[in-house]
Amino acid sequence: MRAVGASVSLNFALPEGSLEPAVLERSVTPDAMLQLFRRYLPPRHHTTWERCEPVRVRYLPGRSWHILYRLWAAADPADAPPLYYYAEFLPPELSLHRFVQLQDAGGLTAPSGYVAELNMIYWRFPADPRLSQLPSVWQEGRWHVVSYLPGILCTLAGEYAGERTILKLYSDDRNERVGRVMQALHAAGTNVPRVLHVDTPRRLLVLEHVPGIGFWADPAPHLQREVMAAMARALDRLHAAELGADTHQLLQRVEHASQEWKRIQQAVLDLSEAFPPHAARLRRLANMLEPVLEETPAPVLVHGSFHPAQFLIDAGVPRLFDFDTVCLGDPMFDLARFASYLYDRGQARGQPMREIERAVSAFRSAYITAAAGRFHAARWFWHLSVALVAKRAQAVLARLEANAADLVGHLITIAEQNAVSIVRD
Repeated sequence: MRAVGASVSLNFALPEGSLEPAVLERSVTPDAMLQLFRRYLPPRHHTTWERCEPVRVRYLPGRSWHILYRLWAAADPADAPPLYYYAEFLPPELSLHRFVQLQDAGGLTAPSGYVAELNMIYWRFPADPRLSQLPSVWQEGRWHVVSYLPGILCTLAGEYAGERTILKLYSDDRNERVGRVMQALHAAGTNVPRVLHVDTPRRLLVLEHVPGIGFWADPAPHLQREVMAAMARALDRLHAAELGADTHQLLQRVEHASQEWKRIQQAVLDLSEAFPPHAARLRRLANMLEPVLEETPAPVLVHGSFHPAQFLIDAGVPRLFDFDTVCLGDPMFDLARFASYLYDRGQARGQPMREIERAVSAFRSAYITAAAGRFHAARWFWHLSVALVAKRAQAVLARLEANAADLVGHLITIAEQNAVSIVRD
């Protein structure tokens, strides 16, 4: 099995005011955690674990951090799949309390164990019993993990009846709602994966396999105008989709302006504490973005998490594959998420800024052409400025990226440039 996501950088600089900095630094050092896992993780024998690799980090300043670890056992053959442990570290006064709460709740979110010496709650894959019994709850076959968050969502790739498929396992009952919305979008002519099966009792959703490679697997051609324009047209078709009344009532309306304003206020606090040299600029930017936008009077169907990594690209043709966050709201929110993602990940991956700017411009221009009067300049600039800080700069901190202070400063600069372009009615 495998988990997707770039491995965490091990040359990051801990932000000022970080939660238990010595423990945080140790927890992303493979050698240090390997020794501790040999001591504390079952079967607690110093020769059991041979190798440890942190795969993904999520840091919440002053609150907690979460790491997905990949481990190899010494006795396993060379071609054996690695094991995964998802760990949550909390302050000493909170860790045991949270573990007891999770244990009392039981069910699919119950952790596998608790290490008091590390203030660490952990889940060993597969913590969800439905995964260990997958061949019996769905169909016989071979599956591997695409992404996994205990008690939240697991996505697997496999094969059924000779056809490659994607299986999504949810912790709540939204699988039926997501399946119905995707079926309606498919019927309306939107290029979404076909829904092959909805297993409501087991909260399973099985979709057709979408061919292609990820956006960042080959970024140079994917940043070109043709691919950007195709993604913009896909977004326009989603925003313009007319669904029946039965499907429409399944969709939640999200007040994106007020939601994002709360997020940027928290991000300004977190980023100012972590990077004091940026504090004055962050406060000034927040003042530039006041007052909060009024909610859009005509909400449309929006994706809710629209960005290039949600596409697989096959021979230059991008195809959107994830519709878990579809809702009703402001279409400019989708555009801003997309552009802010390009500015963030493009810079982090070393793409020249002129190429990123051209890609954002091509995407926006193609959407304006396709969407006619749906584009709203002031809302675009506001949502983009907010997303660059509340989503992208905050994510740089959450991932503990190398050169985090420089990346955050770069995103603030772009946010400032867009904020001065806002012309309110």
